[in-house]
Amino acid sequence: EGEEERELGMYAEGTYHLTARLHAVAQYDRLRTAGDQFDGAPSSFLRHQGIAAGLNFWVTPTFVVKSAVHRIAGNRLAMPDEDDLADAIATGTVPRRTTALLVGAAFSW
Repeated sequence: EGEEERELGMYAEGTYHLTARLHAVAQYDRLRTAGDQFDGAPSSFLRHQGIAAGLNFWVTPTFVVKSAVHRIAGNRLAMPDEDDLADAIATGTVPRRTTALLVGAAFSW
């Protein structure tokens, strides 16, 4: 039988309170994947490493609006659209780095 997929990951996150309602945030994350089913896959598809910086604005004590810019190396969690993936792999044009702006909101109670 083939080897099972193995993944090892971690992340660290920190926050600095600029004001009572505005917080600066930073994050570092990393993921490594291995297994027989990945033989022949481009190495960038087996790893992910990201850093992010952003701001959280607390509208109320239970509602926060979040924004962060993420800079990502690797394609384990960031890759071309499914329609373009096969061509990008075949031509060797898969971008190895991705920049993403994420905006969202969260509730707590």
